[in-house]
Amino acid sequence: MIVKLAEMQNHSSRGFGEALLSGRFLINVNNLVAWPSRTGIQRVCYEFCTRWPYIENTVPFVELGADRIGILSPDIFEDLRKLFEQDDAVLLSLQAANPSLKIEPNVGWMGLISARNRIAFEVQAEVALDVCRAVISLEESLNLDFYSFAARYRPEKIFNLCHDFLSWTHAQHFNFKWDDADSVLFSLENRRRYRNNFFTSTAMREQYVTRINRGDERDYFVIPPGADGLGRTYRQEPPNSDEFVVVGTLEPRKQPVQILEAFEALNAGGRVASLCFAGRMGWLSVEDKRRLLKAFDEHPWVRWVDGPDDETLRRLVQNCRATIYLSLAEGFGSPPVESLALGTPCVVSAVIPSVLDMPSNGQVRIAPDDGAALIEAVLSLLDDTAVVALQKEIETLALPRWQGFVDGIAAMIDERAPPSRARQPLSYAQSLDLLRALARIREASRDDLIVDILKAVDLDISKIQIARVQDEAKAGQWTNIDVVLNLAAKMPMGTIPGAFVQGVVQSGLDLSRLLPGDWRVWQAEFRDLCREPDYRLYVRRIFSELHGRSVDDAELETHLPAREVSHTRLHALGQALDSDEYANRQRDLARERAPKDYFDEISVQSIAWKQRALATLACETAVDRALLIEDDELFVKTASLDLMAELPSAEQAVLWRKGAASLQGRYGILLEMLTSRACLLKVRDARIHLELIHDLARRAGLAGRQKMTPLQLSSRVAKALNAAAQSNSVDLTLLVDEGDAGRDRGVSSLIKSQKEPSQGMALAALWVMASGRAEWNPQLLDWARAQLKTLVLKNSHQPTGWTGDVANQFRVAIGRPATPEELLVLAERGSEQDARIKLLAILVSGLRRGELADCSEALYALLDEADLLVVEAGVIESLASSLEVAAPRRFGQTFRAEGREAVASIEGGGAGSVSGAPEVLLQEHADGDISTIEQLLMLDDEPFVRMAYKKILLREADEGGLSNYRGLLLAGKGKVSVIRGLALSEEGRAKKTQLLGLQEFLDANPIPSRRGKKSWKRLFRFKL
Repeated sequence: MIVKLAEMQNHSSRGFGEALLSGRFLINVNNLVAWPSRTGIQRVCYEFCTRWPYIENTVPFVELGADRIGILSPDIFEDLRKLFEQDDAVLLSLQAANPSLKIEPNVGWMGLISARNRIAFEVQAEVALDVCRAVISLEESLNLDFYSFAARYRPEKIFNLCHDFLSWTHAQHFNFKWDDADSVLFSLENRRRYRNNFFTSTAMREQYVTRINRGDERDYFVIPPGADGLGRTYRQEPPNSDEFVVVGTLEPRKQPVQILEAFEALNAGGRVASLCFAGRMGWLSVEDKRRLLKAFDEHPWVRWVDGPDDETLRRLVQNCRATIYLSLAEGFGSPPVESLALGTPCVVSAVIPSVLDMPSNGQVRIAPDDGAALIEAVLSLLDDTAVVALQKEIETLALPRWQGFVDGIAAMIDERAPPSRARQPLSYAQSLDLLRALARIREASRDDLIVDILKAVDLDISKIQIARVQDEAKAGQWTNIDVVLNLAAKMPMGTIPGAFVQGVVQSGLDLSRLLPGDWRVWQAEFRDLCREPDYRLYVRRIFSELHGRSVDDAELETHLPAREVSHTRLHALGQALDSDEYANRQRDLARERAPKDYFDEISVQSIAWKQRALATLACETAVDRALLIEDDELFVKTASLDLMAELPSAEQAVLWRKGAASLQGRYGILLEMLTSRACLLKVRDARIHLELIHDLARRAGLAGRQKMTPLQLSSRVAKALNAAAQSNSVDLTLLVDEGDAGRDRGVSSLIKSQKEPSQGMALAALWVMASGRAEWNPQLLDWARAQLKTLVLKNSHQPTGWTGDVANQFRVAIGRPATPEELLVLAERGSEQDARIKLLAILVSGLRRGELADCSEALYALLDEADLLVVEAGVIESLASSLEVAAPRRFGQTFRAEGREAVASIEGGGAGSVSGAPEVLLQEHADGDISTIEQLLMLDDEPFVRMAYKKILLREADEGGLSNYRGLLLAGKGKVSVIRGLALSEEGRAKKTQLLGLQEFLDANPIPSRRGKKSWKRLFRFKL
């Protein structure tokens, strides 16, 4: 959970904030995580964070109000890097199949948009501003409360980049809501108070001191963004293309229609000039959008590249004749200078600030509203001589660089906020690792606690040094408290802050959201459990693996729900983790690991961490549950509420119910839900979510898998073996692409059970080939057979039942009888095939579907027949694919007569079920969102009003409405009147609410009769 500093005493709160943030930089990523994209301000954040020299001591945060901020882990910087550098092939395929999908096709985007679910701490704004070195604000804030407070409390700490003032000076060019007018004014007022504004261009600085803050004579820095975001190259020869490229969002300010009209005139006059728009569709009028789309369809000389990535954009700009940028107003305007950096001339508006700070070399500057000048410029650039001349001019330009931008900010901060003498001895990431280690003070053994603390504060510490401290601790009979106090005393001053020590010793810190580095081991174990096909065996494994005991049939029956789909697989696991039996067992294990009288008390911190790790599987288990629901309507309702916390619109529900009739249709529906913004805002682990999307996309036939070549797989195996030698464990993700480890069908548990890492790696390599992720590799199979020689010999005989007819083989290998369709495939497609080939195909298809009766027996059998696998790979693959298509759909089992269950659930807290199926309990959502009217009624005061607005009016509460309805609650009117007032308002009736049970609630709580009372409001309106 979030560290609730407000619940600690003021001096402890301040002490913790100082220990964590003192002397560090804070960087605001509020907008970045709200609307991550790869243009404009977000690119500035990316370029800055990948070059910032103090990134190890920079703390990312989001605003939570005027009085506090939410601290994020450094992982968000890696998400930002992936956003710009690492696209995902499967997401690209989905985007191509569904152009309306509003996502960036990479895991970094998913990590950013769900970042608020991973807030590690809440810190008081006053404390953060007092102790930090500087607050770096590279983006306009969405939360003006915090910045309004900061501008008044510590304005000298805010280093604010002013991109532009267009929402004030050129509001007519934006899709601007007048409700936001106050926000613009507040933002301008805050900037007037900041002591350390800096600007992207001279024009913006002059606009600020002459129009925004007249008479301001302070010295402000101008630090232009880099032009080399797409690279720095030169062109010597004229291009072979006659195409001109317009880079940027298609919006009125950038004049796409006017540019199109100019080219229509050119082409109508007989001059051939092609045009390419490269950017997202923006807030154009309906008529302008229709005009552009019609032109893209009808004219062969114009095209549109929607949302190009960096590589596509670089290729377009480098190969075109020239770029065009005729924006009416900009804060800076990067496309023209990025074009020049690639050696490509540009036709540019003469008012763009980015080019006003440099000579006009390589440019044709024209008035932005001069269509004739644009035609003349294009005609001139159709001449190769003119283009080459401009290319020569570009070579003499000194263009700004991104490294220079970052260096300029660093120099400004060093001058105006120099570092204090007492610097933080640990990086921000090390401080978090130290807190993770200290959190286990009442659980970890003495040796383990010493290792964790020492490795957190010294990444290069040797095993010999650690052993010496452990020997000293053993000789001195250190208790758990002694370990922390003595290590703190041994370190240089401040390495282990006193506030950290005090917090953990006095149990004043809640660190359950600060997951340890090895938390994915727990996640993998829970994932393997949740994927157990047989529900009864799943429950038995929970008792065996978590409680360390077996369960008899009578006790087993008490833990079975009425139906398998009553709740997701998280339910039973969550109950087990939350049980006294599990906690007592963990405490007993902790005592066994430690000498007598070592602990002052035992508190198992890892249980809370494990519950967090389990919660990361919420979407995956929701999908698994939905696929087991036989009724199509119930499938749509349950999946929508579990994954998105909202019901689909009536039109969408009809389409989805129709599609849910087939398994492929269900896969497609679930993919739509999983890639929706509503679902992505609730994700706890972007990597797991991407793997889930990969799995469904491939099952739906919407994305293929590019198999690794033998050389590629061999290279990855060698790399993974080196890593395994260091960690003494096999990391399956090193063998596959990111997002493709996914459904390993339980093989991860088998790999971990091997005594030697090389044996685990041999099984992993075999699984990668058998699962279709890599081509069959004879040399690698021979190597794997050598590593597993004793195991293969031990299992070389076929298990009982793997002989005889194919039906018997199928039953023993898969664990169920073959369906007539599967037998037909084996009879028709395999009529001329050897019995061994049929068995191998059955094993391969069973492995890929996760249906094998014994995964280890199957893998050893495959390895035993390695030679045949390689020779007949094509035949086996074809037959296995046919068996996968013919496999039957599986629906949830019924364990007892249906009825409403009185079972508490970690997924919904017992606070909601799907209408018409009371036994189906809903998921919990990471972002605190709700699905049902019952969950809404559990909230109080301001959170209740805000959520009511969000779920009934489908928007955030305005200040007037918030104040009004909170007043009603304080006056004793009750929540019923608030819900009724919102739902029956003109706005509420016009909205298609997504709150389950609202209509039934309104029917049960009608408006009280006013018969006999005069309607003075109606009378007043009549008289007027």
